[in-house]
Amino acid sequence: MVKTKFTYPVTVLLYITFYFLGTALGINPYTITISISFIEILRQIKNNKFFTALLFWNLGFILLSCSINLFDKLSIVERFGIEVYDKTAGIFFLSSMTIIFFYHYFFNKNKRKYPEEVEAIDNPYKSIKVFTVLLILIVYLIFIIYNGQRAFQIVSNGRGFFTVNSSFGGQGDQGAGRSLILTLLYYLTEISGYLLPSLMFLVLMQKARIFYALFFTFILSLPVWLTQFFLGTRHHILLSGLCFIACFILLYHKRIKVKVRTFVLVLFSALFFSFAMLHIRKVGYQNMFDFSQLEFKPEKIGGDPSGRYMNYVVEYFDDNSYRYGVSTTGLVFVWMPRSVWSSKPQGFTHWFLREHVIPGYKGYNSISTTYLGVPYSDFGRIGVVLASILIAFFLAKVDCYTLRLKSAFTFKKLLLVSFSLALSFYMPRALTAVYLKVILVFAFISVLAIVNRLVIKKPNE
Repeated sequence: MVKTKFTYPVTVLLYITFYFLGTALGINPYTITISISFIEILRQIKNNKFFTALLFWNLGFILLSCSINLFDKLSIVERFGIEVYDKTAGIFFLSSMTIIFFYHYFFNKNKRKYPEEVEAIDNPYKSIKVFTVLLILIVYLIFIIYNGQRAFQIVSNGRGFFTVNSSFGGQGDQGAGRSLILTLLYYLTEISGYLLPSLMFLVLMQKARIFYALFFTFILSLPVWLTQFFLGTRHHILLSGLCFIACFILLYHKRIKVKVRTFVLVLFSALFFSFAMLHIRKVGYQNMFDFSQLEFKPEKIGGDPSGRYMNYVVEYFDDNSYRYGVSTTGLVFVWMPRSVWSSKPQGFTHWFLREHVIPGYKGYNSISTTYLGVPYSDFGRIGVVLASILIAFFLAKVDCYTLRLKSAFTFKKLLLVSFSLALSFYMPRALTAVYLKVILVFAFISVLAIVNRLVIKKPNE
């Protein structure tokens, strides 16, 4: 029996045909789009690729961008109308097809540049110096002390109280009064939490066996994860945990055989943990065991509201002209502290909440409009296609590194690839936050690598 293997241009064409035939027959367009992403996940798993950027992207795309529009269709259509609903669904589908097509184009083109896969070595960082270890320890203590008191305030007074009274509340003019030192401290304590478990594991692997290194890494990471948990933002602990798992698997992929049931168990455990955090944020830590307010409504399955907010974006720009680069400009300079540039362009999500979602809103919050809000607000569908091509390039680049592990075994690349794999899941939710995190994490890892290189020369030099 001869197996038929479709090339990806043909596969994408079949997906498009499936979409138009399905919508013509009355099938919900999000059902089709999610089904296609699920098929892509199964194709990765079939090839024993449980830990790829493309797989985690599709998981995030389903859970963070599309699911709420599928499960909460009635209220969304009631608010926006069926035309906006279908148009938004078509925009997500256009992006999905663009990413699938160009991911495989870039992946097949770039994987030839990397050497053949080599055996993973136990510890690529035997040259981590004592001074670098001390620097990591100092960052660890700063994280615990600074975020620990913030977490204590949230547990004592509630997350809403902390947001209103925090010097970091808001993204608009409120941030202009922050000092540069406080801003840098805030950035340091946020991004270091993503990397500290992986860094501590690599340090411990110099002197300990795998079991003991894992055990003591867990003990040392527990305060980090508990602090992130009590801060109440799910993606912080998610990125930290996923980055550590990615780092471990990259090092020991030859010894680890991930099974489907293990992968599914971990996925559902993460979802359960995520909904538990949502429950605690709603009722408060003092009432975390009060289950009387639990809601098991279909729309609650799509727990992230960013996909719903994308309907606001489509609705608004149906009646208003595109911003032609204004939103992207705010994205490009999001890393610049407002204390340094007080007239920095207002971020799109901050502006849009006050412009259209809640006109005249005076609070400190902003919203997430998925990864498509910014490019669509600037250039419509053209912006969606361009952003999707860039994302496809990023995902393919990350997976090329993971496929050819030798290319990932440098001080910066291993941690960057580990973090990028973790970030792939979160990316469909918020483009601005992802862009900022990539810049800050790259700067943090680069500083560590430079310090480690300058303190003592390598043995072979």
